Amino acid sequence: MDIKEALPPKKYSDALKHSTTPEFKAKVQTAIERLKKWRVSPGVAQDIPAILQFGFGKDAMAAAIVLAKAGIKFEGFVIDNLGDFPGHELVVTEWEQFMPDFNYVVAASTRRYVDVVKYWLDWAKYYKVTDKKGKFPNFFDWGRVEDQICYELVGQFELLGETGVPGTMRIWGNRGAEGMERFYEVQKRGMFYLVGQLEEDTSFWRCLPISDWRDIDVWALLVSENCPVSPIYAKHEIPMGGGKKAFPRTVFWAAPEIWNPNYYKWLGKYYPALLKEAIEKFPEIETRFAPESN
Repeated sequence: MDIKEALPPKKYSDALKHSTTPEFKAKVQTAIERLKKWRVSPGVAQDIPAILQFGFGKDAMAAAIVLAKAGIKFEGFVIDNLGDFPGHELVVTEWEQFMPDFNYVVAASTRRYVDVVKYWLDWAKYYKVTDKKGKFPNFFDWGRVEDQICYELVGQFELLGETGVPGTMRIWGNRGAEGMERFYEVQKRGMFYLVGQLEEDTSFWRCLPISDWRDIDVWALLVSENCPVSPIYAKHEIPMGGGKKAFPRTVFWAAPEIWNPNYYKWLGKYYPALLKEAIEKFPEIETRFAPESN
């Protein structure tokens, strides 16, 4: 979708204005220079492309544009766990036209995101997996099954996405401003660090080139490049995050951490069938948010 059509007029004009500021231009240049530096660092495999974790969302697109500006050869790795919002797939063809040299592979799940979450919560109750207080996990408190869920939804595919070559550069478009977990990740480990998976020879470099960017920086880059975006970003009549976030995420619609009263309203307005399914699978959602949505 054309980004000018997707964004509210003020959001678009603010992003366009910000794209002309010295502050923004400096951030882009800094991201480019750090990528160039990382690429030639000792221990980084020079003979294979970097791998960009890609979901056709705005942050991943911004990371791809910066990589291209840095002149670094890279490929995309897409995890499709059937958790995207309906309609998000429409941006794929537009993105391929926008960046025709962008090659990517897709690792597809056989089970939907929401069904995996439901399965593991039922499993925990069946096998009496409780916390120290004897409480069973619910949708908002997964307890000890969370690691299993994350492995099935993301982790196993990231292992498949590893090329097997030591020192692979793996790029994420994560930003510290998105949440405290990501903020502390950068504070603790930095933007560029070595991660070991199963064996020493499968270690890779985790790279977060835009982790110090704000939301407006991402939009400024996409607006200045006239980059197409997911039509999900056009569904913005009800703001997310208590008004702090103007748009919903485009994937993982059933993720517990993104639910709040406004998201409940937003889902009911744009995707009532998904809201109904979520409530049927996890009644605690309605218990927590339905009274506040009236």
